[in-house]
Amino acid sequence: MSKQLNIYFILFLFIFSCSEETSLIINNNISNLPNQNYKINLWSSNSGSTLESVTIFWNTTEGEVKLFVSGEDIYPSGNSHTFSGMSPGEFRDISIQVIAVDSTYVDSIQIFTRPVYPVTNFRYEIETVKRGNLIYDFGEIYTDLGNGVWDEGEYFTDANFDGVWNEGESFTDLGNGEWNEGEEFTDVEYPKYHRIINWSTTAELDDNFTDYILYRVANNNAVDLINSENCACKLVTLTKNDTSFTDSMVTEESGIYSYFYQIRVNAGDSGRNSYIYNYTNFISPGKISLTNSNVSKNNNEFIQITWEPVSNSTYFYQYEIWRSSNENADNSQQIAIIIDPLQKKFMDRNVGNGTTWYYSVAVVDINGQRKYSDYISGWSNP
Repeated sequence: MSKQLNIYFILFLFIFSCSEETSLIINNNISNLPNQNYKINLWSSNSGSTLESVTIFWNTTEGEVKLFVSGEDIYPSGNSHTFSGMSPGEFRDISIQVIAVDSTYVDSIQIFTRPVYPVTNFRYEIETVKRGNLIYDFGEIYTDLGNGVWDEGEYFTDANFDGVWNEGESFTDLGNGEWNEGEEFTDVEYPKYHRIINWSTTAELDDNFTDYILYRVANNNAVDLINSENCACKLVTLTKNDTSFTDSMVTEESGIYSYFYQIRVNAGDSGRNSYIYNYTNFISPGKISLTNSNVSKNNNEFIQITWEPVSNSTYFYQYEIWRSSNENADNSQQIAIIIDPLQKKFMDRNVGNGTTWYYSVAVVDINGQRKYSDYISGWSNP
């Protein structure tokens, strides 16, 4: 009996010992890791909110820090770095490497600047007015005046009874049956068609804003407005206080499609065009196809969305990233605008830990029409 008890006791010690060892391995905490600064924790306070610069931050570390931008090494000081001289709407993938005595840690972040804010609610309407052209046209009523001298055939008082008109004798000065310069006429009025263009002012900061430029093309040249700053179609330059303009220079065409307009917001060397109101004679880019594999589910503190870029970017205006807290998308919000048609990735770093979000990528064409992808769920690690 005592031998059997000894065997049970030995087994108990063996099992207890293994269980305790396993528990220690599973329950590692930060103090057990090689370095307490193993978490770089890259973040930015202004990515997507400025035109030309982005500042990134990371945890303070005792190791050597290197940033990698397009293969170029940057050795920053402190725990932040500002990328300046960027273009509005530019995206960059930044990697950071911390070299410690016994380890090397790597993290990455996507940074981007916002595009110039365009005007909103850009539209126009036709105003019909009647007016003449201020010149005499055949058929208009006029006062046919004489020429101030007696002409053959005009009535006169024959004071000398010689049967001919003599100087000083009165006469009826008749007109010549045609309109002559200086004679009054009734200028017939015809319908003319002004275009009244309206918009809501840009949200661009006053310090950045330069001017508005309004462009106009005939309907068969509407495609020229895609790159209006390069076409000979400038109509007028306006200030930020302007929110409307009446085009009375092209008045003969009545149809709303006779002319197309676009307004550009200039901010320094950059700018952004508005939608082309009512322009539909083009093939719009197709919508993005998002699947479960396009939205990440295994990252810490961020969710990444990837997609295949549009195949034809001629009539592309922008991508929009929309996010919702539920699959019905009843509370969806736009969290980013991307103007580069070749961009195919977005990292949402405002997600927290262990949270689930639903994402859609919308394709917007130059007329302002949106095509949404399906909403696909993604989550960050707890």
